Amino acid sequence: MQLLTKILLIASTLSQLVYCINSSPAILYHHQLVPGLKKSLIHSEQLPFSKEEAHQIITSTFEQCLSDVYVIVNIPGLRLDDFHHFQSFPFLRESMTKASTLVSMPNILFEDDEHLELDDYTNLLRIHCKVIVKEVNNDDPDESGHYTDTRARLFKLNLIGLHSFMTEDQRIDKLLEYDELLREVLRKTPSPNNAVLFTTTTTTEVSNLDELQDPKNIIQPNQIPHDPKQITPEFKHQVRHSMNSIFPDITIFDKTRYFEYERNPTQERSLLKNRDIPDGMWAKDAIKVEPADKKDDTWNERKVKKIVKESKLYKYGEETAQVPAFTDNAQYLFDNAALILLGISVILCILLKDVLYLIFKGLKGLVSQSNNTAKSVSSKTAKKD
Repeated sequence: MQLLTKILLIASTLSQLVYCINSSPAILYHHQLVPGLKKSLIHSEQLPFSKEEAHQIITSTFEQCLSDVYVIVNIPGLRLDDFHHFQSFPFLRESMTKASTLVSMPNILFEDDEHLELDDYTNLLRIHCKVIVKEVNNDDPDESGHYTDTRARLFKLNLIGLHSFMTEDQRIDKLLEYDELLREVLRKTPSPNNAVLFTTTTTTEVSNLDELQDPKNIIQPNQIPHDPKQITPEFKHQVRHSMNSIFPDITIFDKTRYFEYERNPTQERSLLKNRDIPDGMWAKDAIKVEPADKKDDTWNERKVKKIVKESKLYKYGEETAQVPAFTDNAQYLFDNAALILLGISVILCILLKDVLYLIFKGLKGLVSQSNNTAKSVSSKTAKKD
């Protein structure tokens, strides 16, 4: 009996060694709005993503070529619990807050030795977006080079990474250095329109897969108080150190993240995309439950780029749809009455010159005929006498 038990234990151990589930975290954000990306997610960001799902999300974002700058940050040894230390990522968190599109993937599941193929995204951007690839391999921002043209760039930050023997404080300090490195690289770029993939090619074994996949552990929008002050410190601590979210204060508790709209109106896109949040309405008041059978084809629609220019930037008469309403301004007419009458008179004279010429010629003919008649009568009278 003991021998059988040992055999079963050995077989169970071998099966776990042969087949295991690993995960790695990733953050994808875009300074400009990527229409339909959030709505294309098939489940909450708090649930695990498969490798195929993560690949589809990243590919769908990059292949549209909406950015001037792309950055792929690869930190070997990065774990999900590293994001629990907010102080390690001041620049990353600030950039995520400003981004119009943000997708966090706390757990991307892989089998055995699989991981995200970052070279695939490099080739995608090189072929579809014609980017210039710059690699930073020695944690040195000077390797990113300098801009000498206006072509889009891809910066690949292949960092040395984190080691398992590092203490928690050492990991925090190292991540803070990498955050500063990311800031230095982006600071050199002439455009704020960037897209960043922050991830790792190393994985961590998953020991609580059932718990991660349990929908009961998802925090729903209606569970979040409208006033952040109503969130208890205990709840904040629990969510902050959970294993199904990254920076929950940005990705979960910020209710505006459940809607799509352009957060950077200096770009050419409209301020509100698809009117997810009507003008004058708070995000908390715009939350609505959509029918389960509603089909959203936003992602499949053909994208049309329309340049919208403010009316004050148009030259006079350039915008035909806008007619100056000076006739509605009584004060304007009163102040310029003499000039307006003079202009109308000149225009009428030009238009009626032919008519006036005919009238003048007719009057001249009548006068001439009258004179001839008078002369004829006078000559006849003189002959009779």
